[in-house]
Amino acid sequence: MSARTPVDKSSQQDHDDEKLQSPIPPEILKATSGRSLQLFAILLIAFMGSLSNGFNGSVMSAVNGMDQYLDYFGIDGKDAGGGVGTTTAIIFGIYSIGSIAGVLIAGPVTDQFGHQGGMALGSIIIIASQELHFLL
Repeated sequence: MSARTPVDKSSQQDHDDEKLQSPIPPEILKATSGRSLQLFAILLIAFMGSLSNGFNGSVMSAVNGMDQYLDYFGIDGKDAGGGVGTTTAIIFGIYSIGSIAGVLIAGPVTDQFGHQGGMALGSIIIIASQELHFLL
């Protein structure tokens, strides 16, 4: 067995601090490097998630003027906001509250069960909500 040499943690800490305070070499920041392209791909996926959420919001907004929507929810035009104020605010509020609830659950579930577990739980919730929608 080989003997381990003790590590001076204070000198190690000083060395780590120097690395954090030193300027980043310009070659690391090239936009065409493999690591930068990998970062761009990851950010593209995050952007697409944000884009789809914005698209969903605009689709929900588009129904405000549809006669089928107004008839289904019994909106007669006398409500605040030109006939869609309170009812639409409640429906859109539920959408936002669902997003907040998802954020609160997503982190702990992914930490406990990993990425696939988080995706599986999200899929189960979507399938269950669709089944509940068909039953109502």
